[in-house]
Amino acid sequence: MKQIFVFGCGELFCKKQKSILKKYEIIGIYDNFKTGEYRLENGKTVPVILPDKKTINKYPVAIMKVDFFQIWNQLLELGMEPELVVFPYRIEPLYGIEKQLFSSGETLEAQGSVLIYHDKWGDTYTIDNITDFDNLIKIQERHLIDGMAILQACPMYPLNRVFGFSRGTPIDRYYIEKFLNEKRECIRGKVLEVAEDTYTRKYGTNVTEFFMLHVSSEAPGFIKGNFETGEGIEAETMDCIILTQVLPFIFDCSAAIFNIYRMLKPGGSCLITVNGISQISRYDMERWGHYWQFTDLSLRRLLEREVPKDKVQIKTYGNVKSATAMLYGMASEELSQKELDDVDDDYQVSICAVIWK
Repeated sequence: MKQIFVFGCGELFCKKQKSILKKYEIIGIYDNFKTGEYRLENGKTVPVILPDKKTINKYPVAIMKVDFFQIWNQLLELGMEPELVVFPYRIEPLYGIEKQLFSSGETLEAQGSVLIYHDKWGDTYTIDNITDFDNLIKIQERHLIDGMAILQACPMYPLNRVFGFSRGTPIDRYYIEKFLNEKRECIRGKVLEVAEDTYTRKYGTNVTEFFMLHVSSEAPGFIKGNFETGEGIEAETMDCIILTQVLPFIFDCSAAIFNIYRMLKPGGSCLITVNGISQISRYDMERWGHYWQFTDLSLRRLLEREVPKDKVQIKTYGNVKSATAMLYGMASEELSQKELDDVDDDYQVSICAVIWK
């Protein structure tokens, strides 16, 4: 077996050590932050040495740092011969930039004071500074996934400007109804819904009375009230409040949460849904305003101003595909259940919360 030193004994080396030991005999470790001894998985103990011009020897060195370019430069400055540097980045398992740069037959070799990278498409790149290396990563990612081909297949304008209503069930409505169905046991007793009673009727369990809140209507079954100003809001009168897609259209959300929480009876709950990634609701914008898009963090901080932390529960729905479909005005019927139900917290379409009193 070829005898080598490795540079770095951190997380990357720990993950790859077993594979490296099948190919090389490790006789020492260079590390910028540690000295002493290191016990390898094969039971052998090797020295850990700070690299300097005195300790660098004639053994090949396998760089075990993700930022190999920085270490490569350091070794050159310390007088190491370029041909002695080993880049073991095709040794399984592959992580991060290794997957991007070395997963399909690509090679990296030292030629004098520069690195030469050959990609699987037959292109060659010379790397002699960190900017070249950063650009190489970006170029290879563009090669791997042709973003323009995906983008050019997308129309310039949405398929539907009213959230997909005319095509079927809007994607955010799919998430809203999924959430309400999951929390239907909360919709009980004396229930209040804003502007209509659709979800109370559909998901209510043991509802004894239900009311609709509206800022102007005084029709039977309606309570004339305003969560933002507190007008018409009576304390501790409701067992459940259904608040779907209301907070985005209230400017002073903190005041609204204060009054919503005040309206709940002890033991009562409020089911809240808000939009994350979404188009503007033009209908609401032109009547009372569309003010906010949310994240789970912004909703949590807003609620916890008025509600104890242990009385707040938040759940997110959506992923990049359903978010894109939502922006184009597609309906939920046009996506598979898997495409809808996969959750990626970096692409939140709907954020839903329960608060208890």
